[in-house]
Amino acid sequence: MPNNRQRNANIVAMRDQGYTFDHIANIVGLAHAGSTRRAWMAGLREAGREVPTTSLRVHTGRTTQTIIAETQMGFAPSNAMTFGIEIECIGLSCTQAQVALSNAGISVVNNGYTHAVIREWKVVPDGSLHARNGSCEVVSPILRGQDGMNQVRTVMMILRTAGATVNPSCGMHIHLGVEHYTPQILANIVMGHQQWQIAFDAFTTPKRQVFTTTYLGKRTMASAHDLARMIAGCVDNREVKNIVERGSRYKNLNVVSFKKYGTYEIRNHQGSLNGMNATAWIAFNQAFIEAVADDALYPCTSLDGFDDYSLGTEMNGENAMGSHRSPKLMQVTMAKVLINQLRNADYITAELAEYLTNRAGNLRYTI
Repeated sequence: MPNNRQRNANIVAMRDQGYTFDHIANIVGLAHAGSTRRAWMAGLREAGREVPTTSLRVHTGRTTQTIIAETQMGFAPSNAMTFGIEIECIGLSCTQAQVALSNAGISVVNNGYTHAVIREWKVVPDGSLHARNGSCEVVSPILRGQDGMNQVRTVMMILRTAGATVNPSCGMHIHLGVEHYTPQILANIVMGHQQWQIAFDAFTTPKRQVFTTTYLGKRTMASAHDLARMIAGCVDNREVKNIVERGSRYKNLNVVSFKKYGTYEIRNHQGSLNGMNATAWIAFNQAFIEAVADDALYPCTSLDGFDDYSLGTEMNGENAMGSHRSPKLMQVTMAKVLINQLRNADYITAELAEYLTNRAGNLRYTI
């Protein structure tokens, strides 16, 4: 329709000027950012411009039906930091997941349980997952940049198409490459993550905010201080690796992974096959680490509406051992403060800031 063509052309023009999809949706009266993105892509086609997608053919491994899938565009990373992701899901066996991904053009192997880093995506079994109809963990190779983000979102879309889903036993873990940082910065990241953990809780389910579970837990402020002090006292990163291997990897910030992979692993996100959520989470954590490394965040206790005592005890985890979780309002408030700091200092884009702000405390899009 002509009216739609004109609307789409207007959307393309606004995107060229730097408007976010959320902002454009409000201007043109569309329901949400997803609808606006589809109209933008239509406008690009109508204008004869390149659309940032590539067609893939996906076979589910269960039927003869062939589905057309498009390479998905994830959120742009804030820097060149390497990253990886572990996607836990149910509904597919390892073999079914491998078939679906391979038939979609993803380079993937299924060689059983292994922690080896390889160039391809891999599918491995995971004994922590509870499902009657199959389960698996899909692990990325080392990724970087926009291409890496697109791979994450595309792989999740293919898994959903093939019938995968998640349940409370699933998690989504990301690894961020931090080996280029000094011991002092590595220590600062430990303390920064501890101090701001309540902000990250705004994006996780209550079950994943507790202090002690089998595969996930939080540090108290005292234990984080001790760990950071030991890391900061190291002469070089070789010595850091010897320090961190003594701890438990089942923490929301796993530093043990630095020994083998040169990464810090963020483990506190629940299982998800939503590629927008996943790439937003990766970019958010990348930006946070970069800001901590640059000493660009002001103290998290400087908040109107919460006294220093309540923030100190909740944030430090000293009184949360009994209550397990901090109040949702406090989580959302802290998340918005952190998002605004990162946005104002240009560590994240306006579009990512809008997405994160809208999602803080709202987990409708978990799957």
